[in-house]
Amino acid sequence: MYVVRAGERSSVAEALRVLRQGGIIIYPTETCYGMGCDFRNEKAKERIYRIKSRGKQKPLPTIVRDISVARRYAKVPAIVEKLISTFYPRPLTCVVSDEFAFRISSHPWVKKLVEKFRHPLVSTSANVSGAGEIYEISKIKKLFGRRVDLIVDGGNLTRRPPSTVLDVRTFTVLREGEIKKEEIFEVLKLYGAVKEE
Repeated sequence: MYVVRAGERSSVAEALRVLRQGGIIIYPTETCYGMGCDFRNEKAKERIYRIKSRGKQKPLPTIVRDISVARRYAKVPAIVEKLISTFYPRPLTCVVSDEFAFRISSHPWVKKLVEKFRHPLVSTSANVSGAGEIYEISKIKKLFGRRVDLIVDGGNLTRRPPSTVLDVRTFTVLREGEIKKEEIFEVLKLYGAVKEE
């Protein structure tokens, strides 16, 4: 098991090294622990599907440093910028195509990582698909210590709901997290993206 503490100066560099070599990392986020790899690496993504026992019909969400990175991979409607600017730093994942969904993280360590990585970082919850989110580092090490290439130890995380997931093509809330459906639709109405009922 290869573990580095998030507070160590070398932790971001170690994570970057693993990502660039096609490896899998587990790392702390503003919600729960996440499991990730380079979004461009299909073999790494296949490993994540296997580790999580996750169905491939579900695209793996990503974290990007800003919307300009997301726009390299999919068309991002202008309303997405309005939604993110309204709700940030609260976690909102926007599904913009069948293959691509993203959020901008407020977690300090993750922000440093994606700033240097400059590509989408896969950010699916570090758990077995269908099981609850994991916030305790001891559980992460026990479950995944021999199955991933690096664990970034951020300690036990504050329990927060996972990100709200919004399909911006149909304005369908696929998962309600800290940001509620009613809040999203108020913003959509404000900018004329949906009509008043």
